[in-house]
Amino acid sequence: MTTTAAEKKPTHNEEIKTAIPTLAGMISATMDSGTDHFSEDDNQFLKFHGSYQQDDRDLRKTSKKYIMMVRGRIPGGVMTAKQWCVFDDLATQYANNTLRITTRQSIQFHGIVMSGLRPLVKKINEALLSTLAACGDVNRNVMASPTPARDDPECPTGTDG
Repeated sequence: MTTTAAEKKPTHNEEIKTAIPTLAGMISATMDSGTDHFSEDDNQFLKFHGSYQQDDRDLRKTSKKYIMMVRGRIPGGVMTAKQWCVFDDLATQYANNTLRITTRQSIQFHGIVMSGLRPLVKKINEALLSTLAACGDVNRNVMASPTPARDDPECPTGTDG
């Protein structure tokens, strides 16, 4: 006997999204509580807000230190020089001093501790960009080549050198 889509039991993620349609869970309360990590359900909700909870790999054998990754939502992968400077400053102030460019035309911050999460996202929003729907089971930017397209008959390989 085959199972139809209507007969399949929803996944846990679908159940929590139905139970809390704002997708907020207890994220704000957890951030205010002084703890260093989120519950498993809130960890799923974080993805809708452009973030993943991770742990410091270098410390896994001795202890757990929770850190966050935040991905920007940059429509079409286009940002101004001023927005880039904001991201660069935020990487130094709240993350591990790096920006990682993704194949989906976005930028990720790594190594963020709980106390830096709210101010980092706030400043991204103030720069007129977002983190909403940058992770998880949502529509994201299409994948793009990191190199510019060239149509130069004198340079068939697409390079200048």
